[in-house]
Amino acid sequence: INVRVILFKGKERFIMIKIRPLNESDEGDIAQILNKTWNFDGENDELLESRMYFLECMTNASYARVATVDGKVAGVLIAANLQEEHRNWNVIMRSIWLKMKQFFIPQEEVAQNWEGEEQILQTLEEKLPKDYDAELNLFVVSPEFRGYGIGSKLYRQFEIYLKKQHLKSFFLHTDTGCAYKFYEHKGLKRKAMKKSSCFYAIKDHKPVTFFIYGNV
Repeated sequence: INVRVILFKGKERFIMIKIRPLNESDEGDIAQILNKTWNFDGENDELLESRMYFLECMTNASYARVATVDGKVAGVLIAANLQEEHRNWNVIMRSIWLKMKQFFIPQEEVAQNWEGEEQILQTLEEKLPKDYDAELNLFVVSPEFRGYGIGSKLYRQFEIYLKKQHLKSFFLHTDTGCAYKFYEHKGLKRKAMKKSSCFYAIKDHKPVTFFIYGNV
């Protein structure tokens, strides 16, 4: 996909956007994108947290695509077909190895602060009115490549996948640290929300609110 991008002072150029299957070698680039998106100010432990989160999203994934701009990973969308059981054992084993490694790295305040996230998300899921066919596990575009329509292109390919697999409904978790209004723009409905004491940046302890959105 060639996209014309208008740069400063009226100059313009063409960029090449490609949507392709996610490769194992993309892990590091995606972890860096997560760090930038979440404004993490730590280094070793928070990069490890981002890698672990990515692997968690891949554990039951049946669909995983990345967007590249001129060959550089710019975004990712990972989803799971909940009508079929998927277990990506290579991912699971790597996740276990990283969790063991985590014990030997001192945790920053931000990483410690997110320990209650899983319980919050479980509480929100209990409020869902129905069982869904699929879950959107991870959807993020690098801050440096936003505004090029990359998110919409990834999302459109995801919609095509849902249709081909006859999956009529899906839900997702998101929060105020993400571009959650994108989902409202796409017509998704907010199904549940909960305020928390979690925060992203040490310098800004702004509490995070968690949401669940669904297409039905």
